[in-house]
Amino acid sequence: MSTRINMALKKIKITAVILFVLWLIPLGLHLAISVETYCNPKEPGYKHDDFVNGDVPYYASVVIEPTYIYNRGIPYLLSFEADVLPYTIRFLIFIDDDYETDSFVLQKLIYVFDNGDEEVIIKTSQSGNFSKFLNKDRESKVAFFNFPNAVKRKGSFDIKYKGYFTGDEKSIEGILRAEISKSFEIVPGWFMLILRVSGV
Repeated sequence: MSTRINMALKKIKITAVILFVLWLIPLGLHLAISVETYCNPKEPGYKHDDFVNGDVPYYASVVIEPTYIYNRGIPYLLSFEADVLPYTIRFLIFIDDDYETDSFVLQKLIYVFDNGDEEVIIKTSQSGNFSKFLNKDRESKVAFFNFPNAVKRKGSFDIKYKGYFTGDEKSIEGILRAEISKSFEIVPGWFMLILRVSGV
């Protein structure tokens, strides 16, 4: 009987040592998530390279900035991070540096989900001043608008915009397509420890 107990205890110790070594080598595992966003024009089809080459008068774009929660779970054992709503939207409009205007007035900004649901981002017009911006060796100006906590759902969507350049009251409008995708990566705990120690 005592022999069986001793053998069982020996197996438990060996298993514990193996598990300890398996944990020690990576120092636990961490599931990292990355949310990637791509913005492409739908109507009109003014693309970034077209603007840089001087083929179109202006270029509009949006940047989606996700919010992340880090170190969920048990650090250095099994942890993960997650993106949480709402996301922040940054609307940008570029124009040639020679264009005589000081600001852009954004009259409408609406996002439309693939199921047809619409949500209004701004309810009143907002004005943004232009500042100089070097766009692939082309002198240009950019005005941008920040809308914190604007995206309250996950998934890709269209963005309808409308506005005008001061000094030229003719409105411009268009539709941008915001594609959102996620990628996952498992990284060892020692990598997260290095990031933490280095203050990254």
